[in-house]
Amino acid sequence: MELTVRTQDFARELALAQGVVEKKSTIPVLANVLLEAKEGGLVLTCTDLEISIRSVCSAEIKRDGATTLPMRRLLDYVRLLPDAELSLSVASDEATVLTCGRATTRISGIDPKNFPPLPDMPEPLTRLPAAALAEAIHKTIISVASEESHYTLGAAQMVLEGKSLTIVSTDGHRLSLFTASQKLEGLEEKVEGLLPKKTMAELGRLLGGSDPESEDEQVGSIEFALDDKHMFFRLGPRLFVSRLKTGKFPDYTRVLPKDLDISLELSTEQTTAVLRRVSQFADERSHPVRLDLEDGKLQFKATRSDAGTSEESLLVDYDGGPFGVGFNALYILEFLGVCGSDKVLLRLKDPRTAAQMEVPGLEKGKDYRYVLMPIRV
Repeated sequence: MELTVRTQDFARELALAQGVVEKKSTIPVLANVLLEAKEGGLVLTCTDLEISIRSVCSAEIKRDGATTLPMRRLLDYVRLLPDAELSLSVASDEATVLTCGRATTRISGIDPKNFPPLPDMPEPLTRLPAAALAEAIHKTIISVASEESHYTLGAAQMVLEGKSLTIVSTDGHRLSLFTASQKLEGLEEKVEGLLPKKTMAELGRLLGGSDPESEDEQVGSIEFALDDKHMFFRLGPRLFVSRLKTGKFPDYTRVLPKDLDISLELSTEQTTAVLRRVSQFADERSHPVRLDLEDGKLQFKATRSDAGTSEESLLVDYDGGPFGVGFNALYILEFLGVCGSDKVLLRLKDPRTAAQMEVPGLEKGKDYRYVLMPIRV
């Protein structure tokens, strides 16, 4: 294998794929990136056997061939090179020689025959709007459970229908639901699938990985396909593959609150600042903060026996009777961090009923809800 590539182009594709590679893998070749020089450019592939990324980098191919190199070491080195031509050639001992200007480096690799093959993408079912999918992932990934014991809650549910794209996630304490009305051409029946948290994170990063200075890099829509074991997302020259996760997502429609009589419009910036200060004095396990409503005022209060007490208030449009409820402060802060709005609505019913946070004036055709279970304070 022998080729020449721009360091900037090479580093960008390596960076987009690096999250797939496990830092500590029991299979040595999975810590490597597969590099294939062939007609059309330099093809890069990474996989952890659950998710995979394949992309193509523009390159001058002088001799076809393939090798695998350790991803972390390769990316760290290429990032340090100036924006210039980089030559790669594979020696007979599987080492790859990298030459850039007066710098020459040899990196030991592993035989590419040991690299697991990627499944072939079947015929696309439809095209998904890239912007809507990226927004759905960004606004719902916060509610995906991190604990391995929550098998199905460790993934979000993606629902594709003829006229909409929905992603919903829950960790049992909160729920995020985002729907974008969008006609999905060619989709004849509802498609559902579980998106693991790592799949969401890497797909979201890939969706945002286009070069903002190059219009040719922007991806407006994504080819989506399924087979018995995988989901496929093709973003221009990049292919993302995720192994299908088995299990049944809970019926989230039963926990969506109804008849929420109290509606408070809050400043995202002010509420974030207040919660950050007050929550410094909340218990570090469940981060409980009490919210008390009285005429024209919303008070936030946290108490910890070994730290003290903190109280702070915001002025609100409320003229009802006294009302108190507790929530996990971090859950509210995470919603405020991804809502993308200067204002949010906090909707309440009573101290035992789940609250709902929304974005007022959301773009037509979009629905975004964040449901919070109350806690004792």
